[in-house]
Amino acid sequence: MRNTTRIANANVEMWLPVFEENREAILSAADGFLMHWGMLGAALDRKYLKQFQSYMDMAHTYRISMADAEPREGVFGELSDWSASFMDGAGADCSEGVFSLTDRFDRAGALSLLRGTMLPSMMAAAMCLNARSIDGTLVRGVSIARSPNPSFLDGTAPMLSDPGYLSDLLYYNGRVLRPAMAAYQHSLEEMCALVRQGRADEMRAAILQVKGLRGGMPPPRKGLVAAPGMEAVRPDFVVGLDREHAA
Repeated sequence: MRNTTRIANANVEMWLPVFEENREAILSAADGFLMHWGMLGAALDRKYLKQFQSYMDMAHTYRISMADAEPREGVFGELSDWSASFMDGAGADCSEGVFSLTDRFDRAGALSLLRGTMLPSMMAAAMCLNARSIDGTLVRGVSIARSPNPSFLDGTAPMLSDPGYLSDLLYYNGRVLRPAMAAYQHSLEEMCALVRQGRADEMRAAILQVKGLRGGMPPPRKGLVAAPGMEAVRPDFVVGLDREHAA
């Protein structure tokens, strides 16, 4: 989540003119993002595992095609951290097999995993799929993949992780992930409405609120770090199998 939201640290006085002067492009990009967000959500709702896996594969392939010199903690490393933080005394060895999010995490741990890893991973997938859909069609041969900006690299870092493992994590937690996705979509649509209508005072308040939330996040955890395209130690379990969703 820290990587995905790093751009939220930007100054409000910078963002207001950016939104005003690039309104059409911003809204077009948001529409494309929401279309791919809806595709991912529909695959979860309809229990189309193969389709969901194909989306993750496409997003992963697109993301690893980019030059990214910054070492990043992958999803495996994050899950190892979450396990160490929230699963002490859970009553069973994590390596014994697949288990339920609610069986092995208390509420705080489940929400942390959902909001800190799973939701940002879905956001990263939608960002990659959206960029992939327009890459090569931009003016003067501009390519997002060939010249990604740092904010895009930050926001899409989860897609450096193994797509098969990430697919399982997200798909089998679909029941708990979908309400969080809906809440995020609602917030994004509200922000788009402010941009569309040029409501500068409300945009300022929203940007300051987001900046405050981002500034209140704890510092990054030190430890398991993966080089670009690589992963830290992979746990031999799938966190949070939703048995209802898997049926």
